[in-house]
Amino acid sequence: MIDLHQHLLPALDDGPHSWAESRAMARTALGDGIKAVVCTPHWTPGIHPHSRRTIFHAFQELKKQLKEHHIPLE
Repeated sequence: MIDLHQHLLPALDDGPHSWAESRAMARTALGDGIKAVVCTPHWTPGIHPHSRRTIFHAFQELKKQLKEHHIPLE
């Protein structure tokens, strides 16, 4: 299964606050049978005004975190 709406990137919106929370959420997703997720952080001017660069760097770090902690979520 692929989860098409997931807030795994920490400290960007109402999702996880830390990388530890992101990893825990990823492990939970795997336990629920999810093999891949699409990260969909909120982007709302004045509330969640993150740049494309900020989101991209957070996504790259998520991939690194998953690999380093042997979490096979795509």
